[in-house]
Parts: sequence; structure tokens; C-alpha cells
Amino acid sequence: ILQSDWDEALCYEALLSHRSITQFSDDERRAVLDRLIDQELLRGQMKSAEFPHATEDETKARVAEARKLYPEARSAEDWQAVLAGYHLTEKELLSRVRQQIDQMRLVDARLRPTVQIDSKSIEAYYRDQFVPKVKQSGSSELPLAEVSAKIRELLTEQKVNELLVSW
Repeated sequence: ILQSDWDEALCYEALLSHRSITQFSDDERRAVLDRLIDQELLRGQMKSAEFPHATEDETKARVAEARKLYPEARSAEDWQAVLAGYHLTEKELLSRVRQQIDQMRLVDARLRPTVQIDSKSIEAYYRDQFVPKVKQSGSSELPLAEVSAKIRELLTEQKVNELLVSW
């Protein structure tokens, strides 16, 4: 990983978080470097993995979502000026977004099938975390049956994240 790779990653993350690079703390800069290292390791894994890669339409849709953060980028020229302010081109942004989608799909393909969430875990989360948060917010409590699928997905995502760190 070169300094220029790190600089480009910082520019990308600054663009997506709608911040200036100068606003990144030293810890945030190190976190970007750590993510860059993780991404490089994942790229090595992608070469031998079978998973559906990001399509051009999916990639463009994600870039369009990012562009919505910048109301001043109404025209194509304005958008190019925003990107230039972050030292990025449209082509580089599309490439990074495509890579990000592919990496998340690789992680999902490799790790999600190994995660099993049982009903006791769902009930414990509902009782210990969901219900107290609902009561605290003043909302009406939803029955477990209505939120069970969402809790299962949340617990699955948490477990995939844990597995990713150890992987």
C-alpha cells in the first residue's frame, strides 16, 4: 500500500462523509489505513471466490446516492468540480464503489452461511435491548412476532462483523 493509495482512500471517505480531509483526526486517518489494509486482503480473496459482482447500474446508483449529499452538484460540471475538490475523478469513484460492493458481497458469501441465530438469542435481544429502547423512546411496544425477522437480521449482521474481524 502506497502513500498515494492512503491519500486516495482518505479523499474517498471524505467525499462520502461530506467532510474535508483536514477534519480527519489522526485516529480517523489510521482507521482509514486499517480499512485500506483489510480491503487489500479481501481483494486477494476475491480472485478465487465465486459471488455476484456489482453491475454498472448498481454502482451508478450508489454514486447517485453519494451525489445527493452535495446539493451544490446539480449539473454534471458541478459534480465534477466537487469530485476534483476531493482529488477524485468519476472513473476513480465508480471503481472504488464497485470494489466496495464486491467486497461486501464476498464477505456476505463467505461468512453469512456460517451464522446461525437461534430463537433464544432473538428473544434475549428483544427482552434485554429492544423493549427497553422502545420504552425509553416512549413508543408503543411491538410484539416479538412482528420484529423477530428484523432482530434476526440485526444479530446476523453483528455476527458477520465479528467473524470478519477474526477472519
